[in-house]
Amino acid sequence: MNRRLMLVALGLAAVGGAVLIIVNATKDKSADALVVIANDATRGASERRVAVFELFKRHVRAGSTVADVARLLKRPTWLRDEDVHLVEDVGGRPPPVVLNANDTVFALDILPGAAPVHDLWTVYLRISGHVDRNLFSKVVRGEADPTAIPGASVLEVGFLR
Repeated sequence: MNRRLMLVALGLAAVGGAVLIIVNATKDKSADALVVIANDATRGASERRVAVFELFKRHVRAGSTVADVARLLKRPTWLRDEDVHLVEDVGGRPPPVVLNANDTVFALDILPGAAPVHDLWTVYLRISGHVDRNLFSKVVRGEADPTAIPGASVLEVGFLR
């Protein structure tokens, strides 16, 4: 086995002649473990972003209610109000979910202020019906009753990085 394959098999990487241990932040894929990593400000932004993506990829499905998402996120410290965006018009890169007149699409920017700034990770949620941005933001961030948006459910989850 060549040196590179052996390092990868062992969870190691060679960078400039040095060997680095690659820590798999999401080895435990349970929702609780991912929430702990995502909310831990002592961890690096990249590790926290990966945890958020994994949390949504593994635990938010079509049919989940907005209340389910809010309970899953458990008052996310990584999500600020200004990082929750209503997507109405596509100017440039289209979102990875369907835009239509019947549903609401939100973009959640994951730790956008963390370095490097240009490394933007975004989760998109298409929600059934018309949902107010401010109320949605408060509910998913744990600042409003999770049942404040009755009947609204996730139709689609998308990711851009």
